[in-house]
Amino acid sequence: EKLLEVLELNEKFKVVLVRKKEDLGECDGLVIPGGELRTIALLGVLARHSGLLDPLKEFIKTKDVWGTCAGAFLLSKTVVGTKRSGQELLSGTNVTIARNGWGRQVRSFSCSSMSLEGRPEA
Repeated sequence: EKLLEVLELNEKFKVVLVRKKEDLGECDGLVIPGGELRTIALLGVLARHSGLLDPLKEFIKTKDVWGTCAGAFLLSKTVVGTKRSGQELLSGTNVTIARNGWGRQVRSFSCSSMSLEGRPEA
């Protein structure tokens, strides 16, 4: 919530946390942040059960929406490699995303570290 306060200090933005479909009426655009993909998948399920999924789908047809990382998954039209039960999608962008395309996150990055003398660490 501290970040939301910082954004509002700019006075160009009014930040609205969207928790129910009525909150969308206060929004000119929407940012769906990244995060752990299972959490975003759960967000899709919660949106369906709370009645927010269809209003979100309608919202993104006419408003600007930006999704980063797992938020981009939620906005995509198709996800390859979803969990067995599937994943709720908003289908707001005509893209296909591969879930875990580079493997599990824990294995997605590696490098040798350098010591202060410029030699690789053992």
